[in-house]
Amino acid sequence: MVLPSLTALRQLAGRRIFLRVDVNVPLAAEGRTMLVVNDWRIRTALPTVEFLVSRGALVVIGAHLGRPEGKKVVALSLKPVAAHLARLLKHPVSFVETIPAKASLAAQKPGSLVMLENLRFYPGEEADDAAFAKKLAALADAYVNDAFAECHRKHASVAAITEYLPSYAGFLLQKEVEALRAVQHAPKRPMVVVLGGAKVEGKLSVLRALLGVADNVVAGGLLYVAYLHARDYRIGGQTFADEVLGQADALVGKRKVFRPVDVVVGHADGSDAQAHELVRGGHLRVEPGHEIFDIGPESILQIGMLLEKAHTIIWNGAMGKFEQHPYEYGTYAIARMMGAAALRGAFTVAGGGETIQALEDVGVRDKLSHVSTGGGAMLAFLAGAPMPGIEALVSARHPGSPPAAGR
Repeated sequence: MVLPSLTALRQLAGRRIFLRVDVNVPLAAEGRTMLVVNDWRIRTALPTVEFLVSRGALVVIGAHLGRPEGKKVVALSLKPVAAHLARLLKHPVSFVETIPAKASLAAQKPGSLVMLENLRFYPGEEADDAAFAKKLAALADAYVNDAFAECHRKHASVAAITEYLPSYAGFLLQKEVEALRAVQHAPKRPMVVVLGGAKVEGKLSVLRALLGVADNVVAGGLLYVAYLHARDYRIGGQTFADEVLGQADALVGKRKVFRPVDVVVGHADGSDAQAHELVRGGHLRVEPGHEIFDIGPESILQIGMLLEKAHTIIWNGAMGKFEQHPYEYGTYAIARMMGAAALRGAFTVAGGGETIQALEDVGVRDKLSHVSTGGGAMLAFLAGAPMPGIEALVSARHPGSPPAAGR
């Protein structure tokens, strides 16, 4: 599977390019103005944007923010993102609230940037609607996908649009795929995968796929809690479907999976936190209202010894509720271990919003070999799940010099 490279595009001056990016970033209100809180995802898109603009292309940027479910939600407007992008580029970015007619772009000069309003305001986006995809395609001569984080979704601006335009991969998308392919096909060994977070069903499918590839897997977060519930450890009020419990019992119970030997339980607000050792065959009971919110100190020590020997480490998902003190120790410890492993030469890959936040919190995000912009997309790719956005690019037509729109 060879991705069609953006560099294959020729004669970009005056051409219209529809560029799909992932700028799904957190916003916060400052007075009456919404501002970008963390611009890391926006910055990852800059190399592709700058390449196109510097060669005189008229770039129409499509993106989304949050989950408006096909309705206009003022708080999820991309207008603050457009303003932030303009500041980063030191280049004007025109913002349009409705999808413009093709003719209205004629006034835009070569090298101009236009950002469309949140594509998920339109029901046709998430429905992968052909009519909506045609409407987007009509704005451009060629399509570039640089939104790896959306490539596991079959959406109009990710998949269907490639039916109507010559299509290419942006620099970020290429970088993501190359890094994850290296992990899939030629990992340095030993290879350890660390899985945590709250989305148990998704993690179980990834765990099943990676058990045949990884030398060891560390199970944390609700993935491990589900396993404990399957083994009759009654801690907290979490409930899981019988199917999830059965899968957790079978997969997390595998010999190559490291299971924490102690956990930290307490109240959600951080009060009454205490470590409990998990004794084999025991049935730990704790007071009502207490839940598992972190792995314990002995588990952190043993995971450290495991990761110290690893030459490839993949991490997705926090070990617990790290945003609440004192439940951050397990997650932050993993983050520091990732940074240390990268410094000694291990190939380190991480992805997922809370995972990246933890790396940023301890100051090691930029030390890693690769930090993926898409947690769900990264896991889907590694699990061998369908990637509609990538598959569409591979099967699309991609001549070197697309004709001008309307010809």
